[in-house]
Amino acid sequence: MTGKSDRTPDTVALKSDRLTAARDIVDDLREIDNLHDELFADYLVPPAEEIDNLYDELFPAGRDEKGESAAPAVLEGMDGREHFVLGAQPGQPGDDEITFHAEDGAGPYRAALAGFRCIRTPTRPDLFAADAACEIETIETGDGHRYDLFVPREQRLNSGIFAFSTRKNILGQETVDQYFFFPGCNTRQRCRKCYLGEILMEKGMIDGPELQRALDEQQQRRNRRLGQIIAEKAHIPQEAVEEEIRKAVLENKPARVGEILVAGGLVDEKLVQAALRAQEQLKKKIGELLIEKGRLGDEEVFRALAEKFRMAFVDLRRESFSGKALATMPREVAVKFQLLPIAFRNGSLVVATMVPDAPTVRNVIYKYTGRRDIQLVLARPAQLRKAIGQLYP
Repeated sequence: MTGKSDRTPDTVALKSDRLTAARDIVDDLREIDNLHDELFADYLVPPAEEIDNLYDELFPAGRDEKGESAAPAVLEGMDGREHFVLGAQPGQPGDDEITFHAEDGAGPYRAALAGFRCIRTPTRPDLFAADAACEIETIETGDGHRYDLFVPREQRLNSGIFAFSTRKNILGQETVDQYFFFPGCNTRQRCRKCYLGEILMEKGMIDGPELQRALDEQQQRRNRRLGQIIAEKAHIPQEAVEEEIRKAVLENKPARVGEILVAGGLVDEKLVQAALRAQEQLKKKIGELLIEKGRLGDEEVFRALAEKFRMAFVDLRRESFSGKALATMPREVAVKFQLLPIAFRNGSLVVATMVPDAPTVRNVIYKYTGRRDIQLVLARPAQLRKAIGQLYP
């Protein structure tokens, strides 16, 4: 498929000129695996009617409660097993369960969504807008499975997330393979497959030349060798450091740079350790570097991180804290991991964090509180530290 027909949905709006420019800028750094760029080249969505007809021929049709044709579906259980069913429609009849028929058309049966990591269907669900603007995301389920899929920006269900995949057929054309529904109760993390710099540009927080300068500086920092840092800290010529390393190589004495320089009497172990710490500080991520250089504030960067990891961003100065929520977490855990329970909302414990790595944070919270029904929100580090100090005196 190379063009549009009167029944072809609009091409999914994933790449504006602005985002294309951002990807060109940051492509060399490879901060995030760019495999998805090769897999999802043109972002084309073929006619849903073609897919429906194809699967109508391949699979037998069942009947739903109204006697209408029921499309096939696969239920991926949290226990790892897959169940082939007919007519599975997430959100029907309730937000916390699914209705389906057996392969022979028997049913209907109902099951709790909590028992499944995802539901796959070859046909577009009624609640899935065919022309929705989408973005590529990585979705991780509670049992550790990860999926790279297109996710529509607008979602119509609170109980989970709709997504779909694309694969190239033998003609090199993009074809919709399957639609996915992930129950929210078993979705551990979502993350946009893009660079932070793209989001910063998308939000108008930084322009291309400014981002390029920051990326160049980041690269220069990362390229600095330990020997250079040690020479500067010890106030000795760089040539002396290089000569000592050259002699060690000629004498076939395999050792680290710091060990060579200590053995040669140029520096002591304390200075080497200081140089190693300084080198580690130079490996800052782009967001940290932009904050350090004063080109962006931490609120702007953390808002962009919240967008990338599909988390809510909160201003803790405007939050009302629940004593019952605070009591769920011991003070030493809150201080050590910089976590702050805020309140209970819709049956979930809302916890503020400065780390968008949701799986790690969720594991910590579960270990110390025993709770899995958690809603993580992202907060500015300075606000979080201050609030923890005040609320856990």
